[in-house]
Amino acid sequence: MDNKTWAVLGLVACGLVWAGMAAGPARLQRWRTRALALWRTMLHRLRSPGQARQAQREAAEAIERARHAAPKVDREGNVYRPDAFNGKRSGRDKLH
Repeated sequence: MDNKTWAVLGLVACGLVWAGMAAGPARLQRWRTRALALWRTMLHRLRSPGQARQAQREAAEAIERARHAAPKVDREGNVYRPDAFNGKRSGRDKLH
């Protein structure tokens, strides 16, 4: 962007700040509430209820797959010992 564009954006930002200060806190809060409501309405129109149901169904299916795919674990009190730890160890510790 060139300098004129930045100057116009700065002028608009200063104007908005000045308008907010001149409006007072009560009116400014109403403006924010209306802007937030408008934003939510726009998002809701972009996302159909069918998409929300489909996303919820896919999330539930993914959670169920994760629950049933849990590895076999031996429990000794509050200590979990997965079967992966019972295999042969290589000569070197992988952490060091």
